[in-house]
Amino acid sequence: MTPKFDAARDESHDGAKGTAPGATTSVSSLRSQSAPAAARKGARRGASLLVVVALLASIATGFLGGYMGAAGYRNSGTLSSADISRQRELANNESQLIATIAKSVGPSVVSVNVTSQTDASSDFFGFTVPSREQSAAGTGIIISSEGVIVTNRHVVPAGATDVNITLSDGTQLDDVSVLGRTTDGDNLDIAFLKIN
Repeated sequence: MTPKFDAARDESHDGAKGTAPGATTSVSSLRSQSAPAAARKGARRGASLLVVVALLASIATGFLGGYMGAAGYRNSGTLSSADISRQRELANNESQLIATIAKSVGPSVVSVNVTSQTDASSDFFGFTVPSREQSAAGTGIIISSEGVIVTNRHVVPAGATDVNITLSDGTQLDDVSVLGRTTDGDNLDIAFLKIN
């Protein structure tokens, strides 16, 4: 036997709406009408809960990874006293090596002073610009006992008229000639000088 409810007493229920007063509705019909709505509500609630849990897990994982990374960085930055003393020893050895190299090759470094004559040309507006004397300076290295010096091409322009060098001890030598230089379009920026 199925219990019957009075529609007037149960009007607030979804399944009883729209029924005539005095009509009866069975419990099984009420369950079948409200079951899909309850299942949808539960599914939405479950999906929302899953999104919240996933979001919280992502945030927690991010914080945990950041903490572990920072802890690893802090620990990797600490040096023992043995490491510090070894680094000081290496720095001292390197500075002594550089000082030794500078002392041994220092006398071969020279200062190059060049005077050249520029060609007459016309400027942007078509006016003739007369030739003029131009000075340049740079450095070079003596590479042989015969007095050959290597320097940069841009230090010794094509129209060089006077080349002199100053040695590391301050001695100035005026009798210097240009042996050769790479062309202006060449990627290699080298010129060779010779002390006569």
